[in-house]
Amino acid sequence: MEKDKMKNKVITDRLSMILTKGELERISIGEIKGQTRIRIDLHEMRCAEAKRTINNIIAINREPCVLDLIHGYNHGTALKEMIQTDLDSYRIVSINSNPYNPGETFLNVA
Repeated sequence: MEKDKMKNKVITDRLSMILTKGELERISIGEIKGQTRIRIDLHEMRCAEAKRTINNIIAINREPCVLDLIHGYNHGTALKEMIQTDLDSYRIVSINSNPYNPGETFLNVA
């Protein structure tokens, strides 16, 4: 448990070097079944801002992880479409929509 806290602190410290305070407040980091999960609330972000935030997190975090992207779906699907079509990092292994919540997408990052 202490090891997980330390790992999450390292990730948070790295992210704080490049992300704004507002972007950091949208992020939570945890562990599920031994895998790092970074949850990001993208609500009310523009596509370019959300894409930059996601790409920065992928670039800064060198550990394999799952990015849990909360983008919503009631007020349009621009963020969801951007995630599905415009992200082009070679580290993204798969992009999966949550079958139970259309406002959430998971990125598996190597």
